[in-house]
Amino acid sequence: MPDKTLKIVLFSGGRGTRNISRELLLRSDVFLTLAVNAYDDGLSTGRLRDFIPGMLGPSDVRKNITALMDVSESPYRALHQLLEYRFPDDISRDDALACLKALTAYNSRVPMPELKEIIKGLNVDLLEEISSSVEKFLAYFEEKLSQGIVFSFRDCSIGNILFAGHYLRNGSDFNFTASALSRLCRCKAEILNVANGENLVLAALKKDNTYLERESEIVDKHKTNAPIEELFLLPEYLSPEELSHFNTLSYDCKKTYLERKEIFPEINPDLKKRVLEANVIVYGPGTQHSSLFPSYMTKDLTETIVSNTKAVKVFISNISRDNDIQQENVETLFGKFLFYHSRKGKLHITSKQDDNIHLQQLVTHAFIQQTRDEDANKLHFLRYPREDSLNFVELKTRDWEEDAGRHHGSLVERELLALLEQKKIGLISNRAQNMLSIIIPALDEEKTIEKVLLKLRHVNWHSAGLVTEIIVADGGSSDSTADIVSQAEDIRLIRMKEGSGLGAAILAGLEVCRGNVILLFPADDEYSHEDLIRVVRPILTEDAKVVFGSRNMKCVNMNNVLRKIYGNKKILYLLSKYGGLSISSAILWKYGQMVSDPLTSVKAFQYDFFRSLALSERGHAIVGEMIAKTAMRGEYILEVPVGYSPRSAKQGKKMNVSAGLKVLSGVIRGWNR
Repeated sequence: MPDKTLKIVLFSGGRGTRNISRELLLRSDVFLTLAVNAYDDGLSTGRLRDFIPGMLGPSDVRKNITALMDVSESPYRALHQLLEYRFPDDISRDDALACLKALTAYNSRVPMPELKEIIKGLNVDLLEEISSSVEKFLAYFEEKLSQGIVFSFRDCSIGNILFAGHYLRNGSDFNFTASALSRLCRCKAEILNVANGENLVLAALKKDNTYLERESEIVDKHKTNAPIEELFLLPEYLSPEELSHFNTLSYDCKKTYLERKEIFPEINPDLKKRVLEANVIVYGPGTQHSSLFPSYMTKDLTETIVSNTKAVKVFISNISRDNDIQQENVETLFGKFLFYHSRKGKLHITSKQDDNIHLQQLVTHAFIQQTRDEDANKLHFLRYPREDSLNFVELKTRDWEEDAGRHHGSLVERELLALLEQKKIGLISNRAQNMLSIIIPALDEEKTIEKVLLKLRHVNWHSAGLVTEIIVADGGSSDSTADIVSQAEDIRLIRMKEGSGLGAAILAGLEVCRGNVILLFPADDEYSHEDLIRVVRPILTEDAKVVFGSRNMKCVNMNNVLRKIYGNKKILYLLSKYGGLSISSAILWKYGQMVSDPLTSVKAFQYDFFRSLALSERGHAIVGEMIAKTAMRGEYILEVPVGYSPRSAKQGKKMNVSAGLKVLSGVIRGWNR
C-alpha cells in the first residue's frame, strides 16, 4: 500500500454502506477497509452456523465481497453470480447435492438451468479453487449425515456454502477465510471481521422486558413497540431449560443474568493496524443494533481509534428507520453509539477536558439526515454545551439520500474529502469533487424527457471531477411527463400545480438542490448534451459565477434556424429575430454587458451566488431578472458555445414572442429593484 494512499476504515454491515463504498473506490488513491461483524444468524446463515459449531455468520462478509468485487472479466462475473445464487425454497437434498458435486467435477450437468450457465462461465483456475472448498463442505456434510444430523439447503446461498468450505479447509479460522475469499474474488476493498473470530451470539433485551434471543429477531419486525434497551454478546444461546426459567425473571434480574454471561471479544489485529494508520474513520449507516453497535463492543477498539489523533472520524446517521430503531431518534442513537463504544460504561467518554476519553477523540464530525420529523430532528444536544453532549462535534445536516433509503455515495465522498482538505491531509487527488445539480423545468414533454435524461446520464461528468443529481420540476403537465420521470431511477421529481411557470419551477429546484454548481437545462431535447461540461467548467475553475450556453456562438446562420422554427410565418420570424436583439440591446444599454443569447435555456451558476440573487419572478420574466441582478452585482455573464437543434412551433416549441416579452420585462423590472 503506497504511503500517499488515502486510507479509510468504514464500519459497515451487510449492504448499508454499498453506495458510499463504491463511490470511494472510484478513486485510484483510496485504500478502503470495511470493518464488519459476523453475528448474523438469520435463515440459512443461522442453519449453517448451527451445522458447523464454532463458525460465525458469513453473510455480511460475502455481501460486501460481492458488492465490491472486480467483475471486469467474464469469469469473475460468473463467480459473482455463483456467490449470490440461492437454492430455491423447495429444492430437494438430492438436487442441491447434484449442483454442488457438479462444481467439484468441473461440469455443468445440474438440474438448475440458470446455475448451469453460471458454471459454464467460470474458468479452470476458479473452478479448481471452488472445487476444493465445496469438496471439503460435502465431506463434512456426509460425516454429519452419518451421525443423523441433516442440513437443509432451502434458500441457501452458494456463496455461504463456499465460505463454509473455505473455513473448514483453513483450520476453522474465520478471519483468515474472509481474507482468502476476498483475494479469490478480487475484492476492491479489504473486508475484515471486527473481532478475532471468536464464535459469539447476539441477543437483546427490550425496555418492556422482551428478550430477543437471536440476531435475526433483532433485525426482523418486532412484536412490541418498545425500543431495544441493551445488547449482549454471549458464548452460546440459552438452552431451552435456561430460557424457560429466564423468561420468568424481572427486567433487572434478566439484565444481571446476561451481564454475567456476556463476553467482549478481542479486536482483530489486522483491523487494529488499519485503524491506527487511517486518515478517515467512518461509522457508517446500517442496521444499528446488529451491524454496528455490536462491533463497537470489541475490546481495545475504542482505545485504538482514540489513539489515532490524525484521522477525521465521521458518524453517519441512518436515512430511514430499520426495524430495530422504529422508536429511536438521532439523539438516542448517538447516545447508544457512545454507550457501546464505552463498552457499556467501562470507559468514560466525556465532552470535558480531563483524563477521560474526550468525545472529539472518538468522533469529529456527524453527517445527519435532514428530516421534517420533529422527533427525529432533536439536534439541540449537538449544539449547546452540556455534559456528555455532542457540542464538540461538527454537524453537517442535509438531505443525504440518493434513492429509497440509500445514501448518495458521491455526496458523502465529496464531504469527506472536504474535511480532509480542511485538515490539510495530503492526497493523491486525481479529481477535485464538486456536486452539480441539474435542474430541468418541464411542461408537457413526454416525447423528449426520457431521451434528455438518458443523454444527461451519458455525459462523462467524472472527467470534470463532478458528481451529479438531476431534479425535474414539472410545472403541472397534462401529459405523462411527470409519470415518466417518476419511473426513472435516481431522478428527483417535483410536481407543481398547473400554470406554475418557468420561474416557479427553477426556484422549486433551487430549494431542494444540494450541489455547489447549478445547471439549468431544458426538457425539450433541443440543446446538445455534449457541450455541458464546457458550460460548467468556468464555474469549477472560478473564472465565472454565471455561464450561459450561447446558440449564436455555434451557429453558421441564425436566420436559417429561425426559419426552421417559424416556417413561412414571417411576422413571427421577424419578431423572434429582432426581439432577441432588442433584449441584448437593452442589457447592453443599461449595464454595458453584451449577452448574445439571453433566451438560452442552458445556464450555469455558482450555487451561493445564484441564491444571493434572491430571484422572485414566477414565469419567464425570471430570465430577465437573473440577468439584471447579475449585472447589478457587478458580475459578468460568460458565454460559451452550445449546439442547438430547434423544434418547430408545430413540434411543441414553447419559447415564443410572449415569453420573449416577459424576459424583456424581467430585465426592465430587474434594474428598478
